[in-house]
Amino acid sequence: MTPEQNGAPEAISAELVAIERGQQLKTQEAIAEAERRAELLARITIAAVKRTYPQDWIDFQGSPYLSSAGAERLRTLFGLSITDLETKRYEERDKEGVFWFFVVTGTAHWRGDDFAMMGTCSSRDLFFRTRYQGNDKVLLPADEVDPTNIVKAAYSNMVANAVTRILGLRDLTWDQLKDFNPGTQNQADDFIDVEAAAISDTPERIKVQVKDDDGQKHPVHWRPQSGVHEVKFER
Repeated sequence: MTPEQNGAPEAISAELVAIERGQQLKTQEAIAEAERRAELLARITIAAVKRTYPQDWIDFQGSPYLSSAGAERLRTLFGLSITDLETKRYEERDKEGVFWFFVVTGTAHWRGDDFAMMGTCSSRDLFFRTRYQGNDKVLLPADEVDPTNIVKAAYSNMVANAVTRILGLRDLTWDQLKDFNPGTQNQADDFIDVEAAAISDTPERIKVQVKDDDGQKHPVHWRPQSGVHEVKFER
């Protein structure tokens, strides 16, 4: 056996030790980076909440959700950009017959990171298809629902999803909001940018009032529908 062969086990052992130390160092660096990012995100979330108004937050089953108006404001303040907008209209069938929905996707950009985002809205959404004849509620068929409102709502969903995801505004509690922004109060379901199609993919419930031809206002509780689809949509 040559001297080189006699030294082989020691060389291999030293190499394995070096590899293990290198892996430990990379793990420690990854942990430190994760902790740094977590601290930064916490600061971003607090700063974002402080720049909202009480009316930007809606209560749904005890949890706060950010309205579309609040999301658009934060998007501007924090410089979030959205590119690669794509749209698609789909048709489906259920027990009521044929209906359709729009999907809007885009890529949100912030601080060098990219996020794939999506928003949807359907002609089955009660807010857009509900009308009143006297005291009777009438649900419009899909072909009588204004598609312009649906596509604007899908776009608003996508923007709200981007803002809440990137700025860490999901799954907050009212106590956290009040700690971050003492002016925040539990807001009951209320009017939210109805004409701007302020709708979010979160399970947000919006109480609106619809005027019929008789001039009377009728309360409607509306909850959006959403789905996951691969789409190509052009602005």
